[in-house]
This record gives sequence, C-alpha cells and structure tokens, in this order.
Amino acid sequence: MAVHPDGDRIAYVTYQGMTPQVQVVSAKTGQRKMWRTSSPARVASLSWAGDTLNFLYTPARPGATKAAAQMRALNTAGRSGDLRASTPVLKLPSGTGAALSSRDGRTVVAGLTARGQLSLQTYTVQNRQPGKVLWKQSGATSRLVRIVRDHTGKHLLAFGADGRLYADGAPPLRGADLIDVAW
Repeated sequence: MAVHPDGDRIAYVTYQGMTPQVQVVSAKTGQRKMWRTSSPARVASLSWAGDTLNFLYTPARPGATKAAAQMRALNTAGRSGDLRASTPVLKLPSGTGAALSSRDGRTVVAGLTARGQLSLQTYTVQNRQPGKVLWKQSGATSRLVRIVRDHTGKHLLAFGADGRLYADGAPPLRGADLIDVAW
C-alpha cells in the first residue's frame, strides 16, 4: 500500500490467484480506479511521484527461479484498464526484492540480495545506471521485501522476508514480525 503525499489517494495491490490488480481509491470521494493484467506476476513496492504510481513488477513464469524485476510507472490520472499500460522505467538486477522511487521519480532505491549480502543501491532512472550503495549487510538469510522512507526522505527502513528490520545499515532488529513498522 502507498498513500499519496497529499493524503487523498491510496494505492494497493490485490490478487486473483497469481494475477495482480492495482487499485487507487480517493479518501475524499471514494472514487476507485483499477488496473489489471491476466499475466501472473508479483507487484510490490508501491511509491508515488506526482500522479505517477511506481511499482516493482516481477513476472511469475512457471519454472523460473529468478525473474528479472522491473520498476514500472502508471499514470493514475489516466483511465483505468490494463496494467500493461504502465511504462517500464528501469530493469533491476536479479535478487531485487523491494524498490522505492524518489518523490520526483528520478531515482530508485533497490533492495538487493546477492551472495549472502543485503544492500540498498540507488539507480538513476535517466541513464539507468547504478549509483551510490547506501548500505550493505553481510550474513543475509532472506531477501528484502519492503523499503519505506521517513517524511524528510533522508532515512530508510528496509524489511526482510524473515521479519528483520534494517535501519540505515545498522545491525538488524530481530524478534517479532516488524513488517508494518513505519516512520
């Protein structure tokens, strides 16, 4: 789920089997829009950049162990319809479990898992190149599944599939499932 910075629009994903639907509802009017696809996929990491809803799209291909993740952009000011109307923004490396678009849509922070290490890596959308590594954490036992930023945009929380919480590269918090923690 992602709440628009103006507080009016809430975006969320639901599934029918393995096929995702992205829905946007206005908190003021209750008006809903929905985009669907008939292709099995994982849609996650919703984030707003103006009227654009960015999300991580990973096809679910039978027999595929690691499908490539892609950051896509959906103009929510347009009509509801097919989720394929979204625009590919950035292809991310294998091992990307979560991503977050900047509020201006120019950069993406991707949560990567590779060779027993978790990292948060920035990518510039315009030139599609990796940028700064924000932090690395060795001894990873699972992938990152969610990234959230504070209201300033300067601090990030990352959540592992194993329930661990990572804050700005500090040792992870362990214990109860912390996936719903927010700033």
